[in-house]
Amino acid sequence: MTLFDSHCHLDFAAFDPDRAAVLQRAREAGVTHMLVPGYEPEQWLRAGGAALAATARGLRVHVAVGIHPYALAAEAGAWAERPAGLAARLSEAATMQGVVAIGECGLDSPLADRVGDACSLAVQAAVLREHLHAANECQLPLVLHVVKAHGLVLELLRAAPSPRPPLRGVIHAFSGSPELVREYVDQGFMLGFGGALTRPTHEKARAAAVVTPDEFLLVETDAPFLTPHPYRGAPNEPYCLPYTVRALAGVVDRPADLVAAQSAATARRVYGLADQQTNAL
Repeated sequence: MTLFDSHCHLDFAAFDPDRAAVLQRAREAGVTHMLVPGYEPEQWLRAGGAALAATARGLRVHVAVGIHPYALAAEAGAWAERPAGLAARLSEAATMQGVVAIGECGLDSPLADRVGDACSLAVQAAVLREHLHAANECQLPLVLHVVKAHGLVLELLRAAPSPRPPLRGVIHAFSGSPELVREYVDQGFMLGFGGALTRPTHEKARAAAVVTPDEFLLVETDAPFLTPHPYRGAPNEPYCLPYTVRALAGVVDRPADLVAAQSAATARRVYGLADQQTNAL
């Protein structure tokens, strides 16, 4: 089984004590490719460094640049107060070696409820518009974090200028209903499924996966978060990805090897990696 972990926070401090062992376990599990998403500007170079280390150990690791809603809540770089100009900063960062996407960015309604005006949905939306502009300008896919704000995200996507080629991207850790699947697919967005599929109580995730076209399905760990059910309570790692693949295979009634191959091909396509040398670290 050859696997592409389409969303993994390999650079996070949780992996600092034994990152080399994490990478070795990933390789032994069949993971050959990863996408390390951006979190905030100070992290972008660190993500690139972690990707370089992974590449030196035989994995092909690519990165994205973006500002996560949680980083806005922490006022990282004060972008929450001054989103204007972020698109230019993102476009410049996108020229760094290894960058294949813009994000992780998006809208998180529960976060807005907890933090209040400093990270309201209006603030998050203003920052997301800058990411949309950068993705269009750079002709790169967008990696979106969406929690209980799918209607507003879809509204912003539809209102954005229509570039040629059209904007594409990924809704990572998809948490929406089956009815939302077609709306995102119509916008050219892949849907990432992770550890939630392995949990007995997550019927909505399984129902959404069933109606997602094969060529729009991605698998991810979101490591060190969203650990699959067999390892609940422990930090997630890329080596856990086969559990999600097998769960997805059961849901869509396909062989696990086929699901792994199709999702890897989809990840390469959306991140523009058909030529494996392009933008690789």
